[in-house]
Amino acid sequence: MKKNLLKALVKVGWRIPLEYCTWIRRYSKNRDEYPMELKYKKLRKIVTRIFYGLDMELTVYGLENVPNETCAFFSNHIAAVDPLPIITTLERPMTFLAKTELEHVPFASSAIRAIEGEFLKRDDLKESLRTMMRIEADLKSNRKNWLIFPEGTRNKDDRAVLLEFHHGTFRPAMKAGVPIVPIAVFGTQRTFDKKSKMKKYPVQLIFGKPIYQNEYQDMTTQDMAILVQSKIQQMLTYKARKEDRAVLVKNLGPAFKENL
Repeated sequence: MKKNLLKALVKVGWRIPLEYCTWIRRYSKNRDEYPMELKYKKLRKIVTRIFYGLDMELTVYGLENVPNETCAFFSNHIAAVDPLPIITTLERPMTFLAKTELEHVPFASSAIRAIEGEFLKRDDLKESLRTMMRIEADLKSNRKNWLIFPEGTRNKDDRAVLLEFHHGTFRPAMKAGVPIVPIAVFGTQRTFDKKSKMKKYPVQLIFGKPIYQNEYQDMTTQDMAILVQSKIQQMLTYKARKEDRAVLVKNLGPAFKENL
């Protein structure tokens, strides 16, 4: 097991079953009985501890681009821990769309349910449509923001181009008429890399400019998928990877190539 994971388990691992017993299980089973603000605040607190317990160092760009209203965030996906820096950064209540495999993962499934997240059954078209309709209705209610990973799975080759975005994931946000905010995340892929010799893992998080309803009202979901993918690819190529390289050179010197 990787050294930093052992360290994280010592630092915060014991808190996960504690949090589960004190509130996660209760909130997940009776999620309509508790305010979203309270549930998200509690989850964000433990997520932030886990994030820094994994020795990740976060640099955020473009936070001023996040609208002060309900919106939908769309991010690239390179590691299982990608939601951590986003939740750590955003104070306003947010939940996310998770793949159905997580529905059976202990603690994670209950935490997602506690903050009113959804699990997408990609092999069941009717259920997928019902899930998207629930997200659309929720966005219209202005209760919370949503985070979606339109690639549908992790792109483990962090230097490759993004996987094709699933255009259907944009339908709820476009139907609800909320701002769509592209997010680029980079660096999380090293957290469990056994070959990495880093003591700290730099993570770059970039919020792009929002796309408002008046800009996309005549667009199709396919058009939006291509547009957002292009914007995130540009942020990764011209900002995230550039900043990441600068951090590696500064912290590792000649040895930085081993961690690219």
